[in-house]
Amino acid sequence: GSKEEEKKTDLATPVYFSPGPLNIDRARRLAKTLPEMAVELMQDGCVGETEAVLIAARQLLTATDPHVRKTLQAIVQEEAKHAELAWKTLAWSISQKEQGGKVLQAVLPVFEKELSKRTKTTTVIRSGAIDSKQVRTLQRYGVVNESAILEVNKISAVLVKGLMDDVQTMFEEKKTTIIKSKVNGNEQENQKNAPSTAHWTTFNPLKRVEAAIKQVSSLG
Repeated sequence: GSKEEEKKTDLATPVYFSPGPLNIDRARRLAKTLPEMAVELMQDGCVGETEAVLIAARQLLTATDPHVRKTLQAIVQEEAKHAELAWKTLAWSISQKEQGGKVLQAVLPVFEKELSKRTKTTTVIRSGAIDSKQVRTLQRYGVVNESAILEVNKISAVLVKGLMDDVQTMFEEKKTTIIKSKVNGNEQENQKNAPSTAHWTTFNPLKRVEAAIKQVSSLG
């Protein structure tokens, strides 16, 4: 009898758990400078989020499961906003008077590498790996084949290259404005305070992203 009571007591006694030490050896360190932050932003936000929204848009073409479609539609909307925020933040960082040139200098070579390697995705059907029935089943849940991803990558590459060109143009126009203000003597103050036609606050990356989404959505 007493042993049974001990078992009941053990089962009724609350057990408290606490998290163990968090291994942060592989965690990304925080950027300490504006150029460092801009490089990480460009990789994860500008290129990563832009590519993600186009892949999700492509998955929507074949996905028929209602839950998957609802999720993918939400991803397209959210990732488009994330991409917009990333590009506008990058444009802002390059527009900074003191560090804009350093930011652009740090970002461009890494951007070229990102553009050339094109991120792989796990949601891919390898050519010849499975039969046609399995392919149709996977496509129902948004899994796409390698050729579809290659199509998306091409559109994505054109899109991010165009957006980066816009950001660079913004920097060049800003630089030209400052140079003119130094040369024109009496007009210095007026020229210096004149807003650039490509100021980062008027930069609209979402328009380009939405156009690319429509292009992907028209793929067969």
